Amino acid sequence: MTEVKDCLPQSARKHFIDLRNIRQEAATEKYQTQLREIRGQMAARGLGRSGMQQAQEWKVKEEHLENLATEYIQAAIETCKLYDISLTQSVCNCFIKAAREYLDIQFGYLLQSQAQGVADVKVPLAVRQQGNVYSIKIMNRIKAATGNLEGITLAMQLRQDIQIGGRPSAAQYQYTLQSGDSAE
Repeated sequence: MTEVKDCLPQSARKHFIDLRNIRQEAATEKYQTQLREIRGQMAARGLGRSGMQQAQEWKVKEEHLENLATEYIQAAIETCKLYDISLTQSVCNCFIKAAREYLDIQFGYLLQSQAQGVADVKVPLAVRQQGNVYSIKIMNRIKAATGNLEGITLAMQLRQDIQIGGRPSAAQYQYTLQSGDSAE
């Protein structure tokens, strides 16, 4: 797995990891608080788990995963600014690849925990049927958040169902990053 820290010089990695951890802890605490509030409100009304509650919990989970991925990239960009690291096309491509893999892994964990019956929030059937389209939505939001950075363009394209040549993938979806520069 590509991690954002691997895209950065060794001297900047500790700062990035510390910043990422602080941001992720804050996002996770916010998520857990929201989840407790939803469950507390339903319990106060004397309602058992319902479809409405599950929908509310999933919305909060989606926001949480989106926040984690966005904070992941923003921590990297902030580290680059602090350490005067140029946001070259190859560095940005590395960030994009790392964010995509991060989202793929998180989505996989969600589905795995759902299948094992240990998920903190149930993944709606519609989301499970869509596959990792959810990750694409988040990547598009990351693209919008980083759109003001000169020279960075993010384009996402789903893999074709029929593949001739290439290597097999265990994932349902595969992403290919392309650059206008043939040297990259």
